[in-house]
Amino acid sequence: MMRVLFLLVVILALQACSFGKDSYDNSDLIVRQAADPVASLQQKNVLAAVRSGNVAIVERELQKLQISEYSFAGLAETPLGLAVRSDSLEIAKFLIDRSVGPYNLGSEQVSFDENALRRRHQDLLRLLNHARKLREIKTDGVNETTAFVLEFYLKKIKEILEKVVAGNMDAALSAVDRTGLSCLFVQSQVIQSVQLGEIAGSEAIINFLRKVRCEQRLSSSNIQMLYEAELIRQFQALFEAPALLGYLSYQPNLKTTMWNIDNSGIFLAPELLIRIAWSEDNEFLKVGQCSPSGRSDHEPCGDNLDEDDRVQKIITASGIKKSRFEIIKTLEGKVASWSRYYPREVRPILAEADVIYFFTSFYCSGKADFSGVTFPYLAGVKDEDLLGESIPWKAALLTRPDSIPPLTDEYEEEPEKDIPPDLIWSSGRN
Repeated sequence: MMRVLFLLVVILALQACSFGKDSYDNSDLIVRQAADPVASLQQKNVLAAVRSGNVAIVERELQKLQISEYSFAGLAETPLGLAVRSDSLEIAKFLIDRSVGPYNLGSEQVSFDENALRRRHQDLLRLLNHARKLREIKTDGVNETTAFVLEFYLKKIKEILEKVVAGNMDAALSAVDRTGLSCLFVQSQVIQSVQLGEIAGSEAIINFLRKVRCEQRLSSSNIQMLYEAELIRQFQALFEAPALLGYLSYQPNLKTTMWNIDNSGIFLAPELLIRIAWSEDNEFLKVGQCSPSGRSDHEPCGDNLDEDDRVQKIITASGIKKSRFEIIKTLEGKVASWSRYYPREVRPILAEADVIYFFTSFYCSGKADFSGVTFPYLAGVKDEDLLGESIPWKAALLTRPDSIPPLTDEYEEEPEKDIPPDLIWSSGRN
């Protein structure tokens, strides 16, 4: 009897171990399949056909696919991704026409998004006639297939934005999910569509951007690029519709709202840029623009608010993140001075421009060189310094002559602890 009971216990123990092992293996298999999908044999044949570059072979292999295999969901390599990488335009057209993973670029998505962002950024700088900034953009160009796929995707972005403007927010968000467009691509291209004037930067568009939540964020460099482009665009438009600037100013990956203009080491806040755009020193107003400063050669802009109140009204209405400082000047990597409020410098002849004001308006206007430009009085800057194409920002870093006092030093700040941490390189002021 004892022997029978012993054998029964052994058998039950073995079964328990076997069940535990099978259970573990099954769950492990399920996890691996979810995290790393495997292409079916026929999907592999389609991918091989795309690599061959032969449209006829691709067509033949596609006919053998099951409808459920068309999306290539979760795979690193996809037919359209391979076509973009190898610049196979006819194959890309064929795949999109047959709806074979038309919005799935697999591992090529990141590269595609970056190329699309930079290409559209170049288009914006051309639209703004900003030759200076355009020269800074380093790109290898965009191949024909990438350009074709981008135009195809932008048509879908346009359709989505039309739904947003029509008040169909749920339909717009559903369209994003349904197509499978990259979330970061949608975010960046909606922003750039506003910047390029393809759609007005309305409250509805900003609300849509807030509702499109992505698992990842646009990189810090890309957010900075979009933000700086928007500063230039708004400067040229005299900050007439800065809602998008407000949205960008609160992006988590934006290091600071202060702009290292022209990589000069001089950091400017949006509040100061607004005043400069409106000022007498903005020599580059476009024909027909109204000027809040009331310049005689331009139509004055409406309200009776004083300049500072008007600036704060714009900041508040558009939701632009307020800066603690309006300007921080750095010299050779060290903080030289900073101000909470930067007044226009008083010059011996009041008609002559403030250096920061003048050079900022010159840079934001996008002019390529100084030909035909009459310069203001620049203390301590030699004539030969003004002959090159580079803006002599060092003029703005020179100590102001004692005979030319600032308008006010009421807002000057001393405590180093007030300087944003990412802008502190050393202590003290010159």
